[in-house]
Amino acid sequence: MEYGVKRVAERVIESVKSEIYLNLKFTWIALERLSFQIEEGGGEPKTDGNRVSVGAEYLFSTYRENHRIITRALVHTTVHCLFRHFFTGGGENPKLWNLATDIFAEKAVDDLRLPFLTDGMERQRQRVYEELQISVPLFTAEGIYGYFARLEKEGKPLPPRELFYRDSHELWSRPGDETSFHKGEEEEKTAEEWKEIAGKVLADLQFFHPESGEAMRKSLQAETRKKLSYRAFLKKMLALKERIKEDPDEFDYVFYSYGLSLYKNMPLIEQLEYKEEASLATLCVVIDTSGSTYHGLVQKFLNETYAVICSTARGKFLLRVIQCDEKVRKDDVVESFEQLSALTQNFTVLGGGGTDFRPAFTYIDSLIEQGELSNLKGVIYFTDGKGIYPKKPTPYETAFVFYDESYEDKNVPPWAMKLVVGEKEITEK
Repeated sequence: MEYGVKRVAERVIESVKSEIYLNLKFTWIALERLSFQIEEGGGEPKTDGNRVSVGAEYLFSTYRENHRIITRALVHTTVHCLFRHFFTGGGENPKLWNLATDIFAEKAVDDLRLPFLTDGMERQRQRVYEELQISVPLFTAEGIYGYFARLEKEGKPLPPRELFYRDSHELWSRPGDETSFHKGEEEEKTAEEWKEIAGKVLADLQFFHPESGEAMRKSLQAETRKKLSYRAFLKKMLALKERIKEDPDEFDYVFYSYGLSLYKNMPLIEQLEYKEEASLATLCVVIDTSGSTYHGLVQKFLNETYAVICSTARGKFLLRVIQCDEKVRKDDVVESFEQLSALTQNFTVLGGGGTDFRPAFTYIDSLIEQGELSNLKGVIYFTDGKGIYPKKPTPYETAFVFYDESYEDKNVPPWAMKLVVGEKEITEK
């Protein structure tokens, strides 16, 4: 590439970056993390999380036509980096992942409502956003991807990608792709750096743009939140607690009798007190079946729950699966993996009304009083958090598990545990 051509292309990039810095102060740290590489010929921007490659011809022709297109494309690409779209999903269907991430990125840009980012297609995209938000209450790239996978399976049309296309994803890593750019420690390092940058961008966004960018702000809050895997959380909750109980099988009467005869009231050994009992233990899982619950994760949630139970229980274990919206709809008793498999395969959500957590706890308390629940390890409530909480603490461990950023936890009582998970946190070890 001729030096003069490259120099002009670099000036176009610097001009666009300056405009972004001036209007979106929160982006400077993200753009500074990326190096820019000018290539010969055409080619929209493309990134692997470390560099952005863009064609000189694309820069010249697009800048002459409408420089806002380049500006919007770089902001769009920055959103991909902040949410680490370049190696976080789409292994089974990259085409759907590309569309889902582009729609998410474009919505984040549109929600900023800044004139220098407009392209004249805002109304068309807004109609798509409104339709999606009816079926995808969790407006994340992962949530959109899951919805599109269901649409494709049913043979239904998808939104046109040309409305949302800004950059090429050819450098993106794909799970299981041996030719992907990121490998092992390098990938982890890049991911951690972008996660740290996302936290700083969130702070700047809240300070410099408090009146706009709500979608990006909420998404960044969820993205930067420290998350614990559901499996790790449940293992801690089910940790075996040693019971103080005499164990006559381990008692040596010879030394005990000899001590009494030799020292009168002074036995040589004390009777052993500690014994781990393999008694029947019970866990209650309550599924919020209100209309706002993300039903697609129920099966994974239940399967993971029982898998942890099987790996940690020392004795017999009983799982009660209770469905509840504003009242208890069903109570299934699960005593084996076969029963759980049958339940999840034929799981039908009952209810769909409002959310009130109190009836489920009242029902569980009545089972305890009637002697139907013994050695209750705790109650796990899978919900979005939009409901009425009990005022009094429960006599057993209680945890509310919320799915990603859709949750609303401002009213969660202080005596209850809280865990916020996404699909990844439910299934990862």
